[in-house]
Amino acid sequence: MRRPAADFARMVTGAAIFALVLSCAGSPKPAPTPAPAPIEQPAPQPAPQPAPAPTPAPAPVPAPVVAVVAAPEPPPPPAPPSKVRKERRFIVKTPVIQKETVLYADGQEDGHTIYTWDAGLVQLKLKAAYDVNVTEPIEKTTSEYVDGMLVAEVISDKYGQVRSRHELIYAVAADGSALVASEKTLDAKGSQQSASSYEYDAAGRKSEWKYYDSKNILKASTLYTYDDKGRLTLVTMKNSANIVTGSISAEYSGDKEIRAYKDSLGTVQKREVSIFSAGQLVRFEVRRTDGSLSEATDHTLGPLGERLTTVVSDGVGKIKERKISEYAVREDLKIEVYFE
Repeated sequence: MRRPAADFARMVTGAAIFALVLSCAGSPKPAPTPAPAPIEQPAPQPAPQPAPAPTPAPAPVPAPVVAVVAAPEPPPPPAPPSKVRKERRFIVKTPVIQKETVLYADGQEDGHTIYTWDAGLVQLKLKAAYDVNVTEPIEKTTSEYVDGMLVAEVISDKYGQVRSRHELIYAVAADGSALVASEKTLDAKGSQQSASSYEYDAAGRKSEWKYYDSKNILKASTLYTYDDKGRLTLVTMKNSANIVTGSISAEYSGDKEIRAYKDSLGTVQKREVSIFSAGQLVRFEVRRTDGSLSEATDHTLGPLGERLTTVVSDGVGKIKERKISEYAVREDLKIEVYFE
């Protein structure tokens, strides 16, 4: 076992003192030399221990970083598929009058009228009126067209002599349609017998009619008024001095239209009642001021709304006249364009 350094120093000091005593005993004793003071050996210090490494302070924990991220925009909706142009084709059937036969109350024929059309059944070329048991027409009305529009009707007698000529002049409406702007009637020599002019509202409805004599002097005028449904409600008649001479007021109730004819003072002179079915006139009545029936006209309709028969009777239902109508049917191909 290794001694510590302090013990070893004390041993060395003791040995030195013992040797000195022995030498002094064999020789004259010199004056004693004071023993040296013991050398104080510093107490050994423990080897310095290295200072413990300082414990590093814990690194500060960074505060969590919260990233504010905007929610992603939703993807745009897919573009709708492009619409495709399509066509719908259908046939429109139109009845075209061919013949009208007028009969007496007993059923005997009074006369008939034959209508002649172009090949397409679009333009009326000739209307010929025949007396009973007569093979040649007693009156003919020939139609003239320009660019597909009727511009004149010429009436001639059974000998082919012109009796009168009726001419029409058109104006173009806002929607591009043609409206009769004026018309006049000429005699066989081409002299004016009368003339008329028309005005229209923004919807293309007739708003005013003016009548002129052979010298083109205004003789009368008529104003037309409509409700918000486009129905005629009032007709006001005036003379050349712009004074009201009469009027016609119209009322509507269900499938009926009632017109009251009034004089300049507003007194009702008669009433007319029109009765419709599916938009087609089926009965027309003329009534007296007391409301009693004066005359009635009944129509029988065909599958296309055409009038097949017309019967005129008096107030008590006695037949006065009959009319039978015959038709051809024109078929037109219509193309309706749409997108989907």
